[in-house]
Amino acid sequence: MELDIVVHSISEKIGRHKPSLKWSFSFAHAKCDRSCTKNCKYRRFIRCIFCLVVLEINFFGTRGSRHVSGGPFDYGRDTSCVGVREVGSSIWTIFDLGSGLNNFAEKLSGNVVADFLLSHYHFDHLQGLPFFYPMDRSDSKVRIFAPNIGGDPLGQLFAPPFFPVSPFAFRGDISKSYIEDGQEIELLSGGSVEAFEVAHTDTEFGYRLTLGGRRICYVPDHQEPYGEMALRGKVLEMIDGCDLLIHDAQYNASDFATKAHWGHSTYDFAAELAEQGSVKRLALFHHDPSRNDDEINRELKHLKENHPDLEICAAHQGEDLFI
Repeated sequence: MELDIVVHSISEKIGRHKPSLKWSFSFAHAKCDRSCTKNCKYRRFIRCIFCLVVLEINFFGTRGSRHVSGGPFDYGRDTSCVGVREVGSSIWTIFDLGSGLNNFAEKLSGNVVADFLLSHYHFDHLQGLPFFYPMDRSDSKVRIFAPNIGGDPLGQLFAPPFFPVSPFAFRGDISKSYIEDGQEIELLSGGSVEAFEVAHTDTEFGYRLTLGGRRICYVPDHQEPYGEMALRGKVLEMIDGCDLLIHDAQYNASDFATKAHWGHSTYDFAAELAEQGSVKRLALFHHDPSRNDDEINRELKHLKENHPDLEICAAHQGEDLFI
């Protein structure tokens, strides 16, 4: 028995209207292997009815350390910012507030309703916050969560003489909360997120998001163990079996030889960690500002050859994932 579904919604994605476009899905796919879509050019927007798309992941900024110009840098020019929402929802969960936050602003048609989750206080992860103009609307609501390191670092940073206007003075309903390792937060979207400590040069939290029956783990800056160093914290426990792991992959082996203590991971370590955690899909993230597209493609090819059972992609600014 088959069900024919007329697809209208993908017309926006493919740039032309095809109201007669039909796809057949078989009820025989009780355990779907995605054979219904893996050879389809529209596979990013269509799923078998037994594995319907639930979440939309938007990579608004994918670069590490600093914004880049020139090229070829199609994998991303802006610093860390990732948005997640349920398909069809207008309520967002945003991981990190780098220069990519401006791309999120441009995606919005008006107000914003969102939870912002800051991983740590390095400039490349929060430099977009004071320029996020959708917060300056009376119908906007934003809750900002950040690691508790004592004091009021966000209030102190975004104030004279460092910045002329505080984003917390915008007209929207804007709040900030400093959270602890292991704290769980109920989100505006109806989902939840748990913070967990990640080894880096300064205090950092990774986040495990549970929304729509899916789990996403966000680990943007992660010190790869070296020498006698062991894997710190609950990273393996938190990523276990997640649907998507967004993980630091700033360095290759050559970089790490001279920058092992700089607080980041290699491509190989990210893939090995994902396999140990039985992750379903790995998105390489926090691309080094010196790494161009050809170099990222070579590293990605290498990983796919050495980890054939792991679904791997390189996070690409402006492209979305659906799970």
